Amino acid sequence: MEQVNSILLVDDEKNVITSLRRSLFDEPYRISSARDGEEGLELLKKERVKVIISDEHMPGM
Repeated sequence: MEQVNSILLVDDEKNVITSLRRSLFDEPYRISSARDGEEGLELLKKERVKVIISDEHMPGM
């Protein structure tokens, strides 16, 4: 079974997530994203990720 390297992007600004996705487009990663901390935590319950890139000042967290 092949293990997929995955990254979770968490940011409340859509343009930041879009920019990060664009910069990682040609890389061999599965990219997931969340618009806030709660959504990111819910996603982590379902998926295994190796790296999380997150906004430092996440509203509500």
